[in-house]
Amino acid sequence: LMYASSEVGLGSVYVCAFDPIKTKEALNLDGLTPECMMVVGYPAEDATPSQMHYNRREVEQFAHEIK
Repeated sequence: LMYASSEVGLGSVYVCAFDPIKTKEALNLDGLTPECMMVVGYPAEDATPSQMHYNRREVEQFAHEIK
């Protein structure tokens, strides 16, 4: 969906920092609990990624091989 949005000139962002219960209630999602959201819209002319976008951990810090 993010690639498709970009192809038609829209910006998008993946959001996982929200209260799923409050969101479920606000959107009346009976029987569903949101795990993540994707916000889509027209980006501002001067939009740039957050500094956190480039702050990455090394894979070895969070992924481990199971032997």
